[in-house]
Amino acid sequence: MMKIKEELRLKLDAYIRKYYQSKLLRGGMYFLGIGILYFLLVTLLEHFGHFSGKVRLGLLIALVSGLGIILFLYIVMPLLGLLRIGSHLSYDKAARLIGQYFPEVSDKITNTLELSRISEADNRLLQASIDQRIQNLNPVPFNNAVNYRDNLKYWPILVIPTLLFLVLLVSGQWRAISESSKRIVEYQREFVPEAPFKFILLNDNMQAEQGEDVTLQLMFDGESLPESAQFISEDASGRFVKSGPNHFEYRLEKVQRDISFNIYANGFESRTYKLDVVPVPRVRSFSIQVSPPAYTRIPPFDTEMKSVIDVPEGSRVAWNLNAEATSEAGLATSDSTYVFVRNTEGNFFLEQRVLHSMKYRLITRNSRLEKQSAVDNELEVIRDEFPVIEASLVSDSSAPNVIFYKGQISDDYGFSRMQLVIEDGDKTLSRKDLRLENSAISQVFSGVVDMDSLSGNSRNLRVYIQVWDNDGVNGAKSAKSKVFETRVLSKNEQKERIKRQYQSYFTEKEELDQFSEQLKKDMEALKNRLLNSKKADWKDKERLKELMDKQQQLLERQREMEKEREKLRQKEEKVEPKSEQLKEEEKKIEDLKDEDKKKELEDLMKEIDELMEKMNIDQLKEKLDQMEKMSSQNQRSEERIDELLKQLQFQKDVLEEAERLEELGEKMEELAKKSEDNRKEASEQEEVQKEFEKAKEKIDQLKEENKQFAEEAEKQDMEQEQQEADENMQDASEQLEQNQKQKANESQKKSGENMKQMSQKMMQAMMQMQGRQHQEDMKTLRQILENLETLSFNVEDLSELSKKSGKSDPLYRKLLVDQKRLQDGTRIIEDSLVALGTRVPEIKETVYNELEAIKSNLDKSIQTLEEQNGGQAAAYQQFVMTAANNLALLLDQALQQMQMQMASMMQGNQSCQKPGGGKPSLSNMRKMQSELAKQMGDMKQGEKPGDTGQDGKGGQKKGEGRNGKEIVEMLSRQEQIRSQLEEYMEQEGMSGDKGNLQKALQEMKDLERDLLDGGIQPESLKRIEEIETRLLESEQAEREQRQDEKRESKSAEQKEQLYQEQLEKYLREKEGQKESIYTSPVNMKKYYKSQSNQFLNQN
Repeated sequence: MMKIKEELRLKLDAYIRKYYQSKLLRGGMYFLGIGILYFLLVTLLEHFGHFSGKVRLGLLIALVSGLGIILFLYIVMPLLGLLRIGSHLSYDKAARLIGQYFPEVSDKITNTLELSRISEADNRLLQASIDQRIQNLNPVPFNNAVNYRDNLKYWPILVIPTLLFLVLLVSGQWRAISESSKRIVEYQREFVPEAPFKFILLNDNMQAEQGEDVTLQLMFDGESLPESAQFISEDASGRFVKSGPNHFEYRLEKVQRDISFNIYANGFESRTYKLDVVPVPRVRSFSIQVSPPAYTRIPPFDTEMKSVIDVPEGSRVAWNLNAEATSEAGLATSDSTYVFVRNTEGNFFLEQRVLHSMKYRLITRNSRLEKQSAVDNELEVIRDEFPVIEASLVSDSSAPNVIFYKGQISDDYGFSRMQLVIEDGDKTLSRKDLRLENSAISQVFSGVVDMDSLSGNSRNLRVYIQVWDNDGVNGAKSAKSKVFETRVLSKNEQKERIKRQYQSYFTEKEELDQFSEQLKKDMEALKNRLLNSKKADWKDKERLKELMDKQQQLLERQREMEKEREKLRQKEEKVEPKSEQLKEEEKKIEDLKDEDKKKELEDLMKEIDELMEKMNIDQLKEKLDQMEKMSSQNQRSEERIDELLKQLQFQKDVLEEAERLEELGEKMEELAKKSEDNRKEASEQEEVQKEFEKAKEKIDQLKEENKQFAEEAEKQDMEQEQQEADENMQDASEQLEQNQKQKANESQKKSGENMKQMSQKMMQAMMQMQGRQHQEDMKTLRQILENLETLSFNVEDLSELSKKSGKSDPLYRKLLVDQKRLQDGTRIIEDSLVALGTRVPEIKETVYNELEAIKSNLDKSIQTLEEQNGGQAAAYQQFVMTAANNLALLLDQALQQMQMQMASMMQGNQSCQKPGGGKPSLSNMRKMQSELAKQMGDMKQGEKPGDTGQDGKGGQKKGEGRNGKEIVEMLSRQEQIRSQLEEYMEQEGMSGDKGNLQKALQEMKDLERDLLDGGIQPESLKRIEEIETRLLESEQAEREQRQDEKRESKSAEQKEQLYQEQLEKYLREKEGQKESIYTSPVNMKKYYKSQSNQFLNQN
């Protein structure tokens, strides 16, 4: 059954294949015939139409698409059906087509196909029916239903176009078809009708730069030449201008873009020509941004491009370019090209650090053209100039090693530093930075430089000022001022100069004193004139005004001299710092100055001026008296200070020469140790000899100035040491000449030792002189105190008599005589004090104020006695007593200080000329405390029951009676011991047995309180024993500590021995007297103070 169905399908498939083959044959005829006809139609259209390129493109598209459609319909689709691809002829449709050809089997084939789709399992009977039907159809030839010959009826569709094509090919008209088809295919090309002549453009290059004018030059070639021609393009048209036979021109102005054009002549059109317009790089904007170096402090600035632009050296310059039709840009210099960086379309950037001036041209280019700027541009670099300095350096004769400088500096941008340079030959000794304002481009400067630190030896130095600018590109450049040559003085030369200035100072002070003395005489004369006249006239006014002016000038000059003296003191300190002892002595003298007195004198002068205007003679005379006294006091104070300064200057001169001898001795000893060339060593020794000669001359001058020093120097046998030093140096020189090196060194060493011995003996001579003078001064001061005591007692007696005397009492005559006698005694005291004050700075100026009070009140008491006013005279006499007691107290304090200084000198730790001074001794304090304890014990044993009664309760009052004076003495001595202990502890600091000393100090204070409150008590004796014990323990601890310390030098031992000898001599002279050494007065009640003064005056 299956085989029967398969046969039916095969027969149907064969029919279908033949069906499509026939259709493919017919399609091929359609395709060829219609295709040829369509192709001829399109090419003929182009042949007769001669269309433009766009139309030809349309024809090409129409031709290709038309042929494609025909190919698809008549060839591709039948072929796809034949290959059973896509939609194709089905069996049912094929059965219907076969039935059309074989009507007798039409329904049978269709029914059979439908029945064959029914499953065999469904109906076997039906299946058998189908097989029967198929067998009945087998004899029918299905292929005969398709006849290839049926396609012959379409032959005209193929034959007619083919014949037409062949006719055109054979007839010679095929060229038109081929050219038309060529134009259609090459639609981009321009095809023009061939003219009987040729269009010839004479322009060699059909390329022009954008914006320029172009002239087209045309000529024709052929048999029939046109007489005119026309230019035609999309944007413009115009006629060529005939410029000659067969020569035509057409001008295109400022062409901006490509131009395609044709030329028409005699009805013919040329091919299309094209003028290629090249875009020209064109600058829209060109600016420069300049960023100068930071050190110039010039802010960044922008500028448009100019032919020349000034910029500071080292600036960063940024060129900003905006250009059109530009792909690249650059700057071309003589030796290189800098390329811009393209940021965005048309924007270019270039940055360079400019160190040198440069000329350049701007280059712009694109892919087809390069342009350069017509003129050179220039960056002019402004160089950082060298600084300029103008300076002057001068030295002052008053300050030899000080240089004053001033000047002016300038620079274009500023400075980095400035220095003052000091050179010694090729060696730079010092560079001192000077202050300047770095940002100021012009400034003045001034200052002073001290070269004392360079004054080891005198020599010539070169000094100049060097300034550096702030050049941040090339580095700081410098300029120097003119060189100033100066000579630096050595320390000795500076000292000599200061001495000469002191001499000038004292000379001028002497002249000033003479002026003051003359002014005093003139004032006295004017005062006497006013006393003898009742009224002052205008001459008196003028004379008084003149004297006031002179007095004011005197005061001002004195102040100026004080300033000059202070400057000299500072110079001394700068050259060589003084010892503490010398500073202390200077301070004592400086403390004597009383500026307040000068101001009081000036105030008094103003009052006198006012009284002179009011013509108040009585008050004027009184004020003139006051002024005379104050002027005298001022003159005396000035003379006293000058005299003390001279003594101090002498002391410094002696010390200086002693130090010089010490240094020369050390130099000689150093020469003795050297092993140099004899010639060089001899030269060095010669220098020492010259210095030694100067020292000898100075020592001789010092001896002439002070005979006491000369005497003490003679005692020390300085001449012998000097002679031996000279002889040894002479021997050394001869031995060096004879090349006896070892002997020369021995002589040099001996000479050095002689010089050192001279230095020590010179110091000893001065100390002996000072010690002797100190003792004489203390003796004088004690005598003055005794005289004051006598004066006080005598005035007291006169006061009592004055109170008892009445008017017209004959006793007044005797009182006047005694009072004037006391007045004469006061003058003696005054003369002694004035003379002593010129040697003893411990005597304060207040001493002379009290002395003046004594004199004034004595004068007033005499005047009142002459008026027989005893009561008033007694009052003035009482003032005299008070002033005398005050004066005694002040002098007592001065004596205490002198005794302390003497004791310190004699304890021998340091000389009074050397730093540090002496300090109190525990041993001396313990001995003094033991003596005081013995005195208190003796006094306690000798007391009577009534001696220590309380106030108002029988017996005597506290402190009165025979023991009051002794208690005051013991109290004063105990306070002195305590003060020494406090000073000792302060100097020792934390060293020493401070615990014991602190307890001893407290016991001393308690003992003083016992003596003040109730005299000597049993507890007092216990306290003093405790004090002695603690002092002894501390002394032992101190001795143990000193055993571990280095021994002092030989010279120091000699000085200590000298002080000890002086102390022993002093004690022998004062044997039998018990001297107390005081530091400050005790704060006592009035009675004890009076008793203390009496005791001091007696001692």
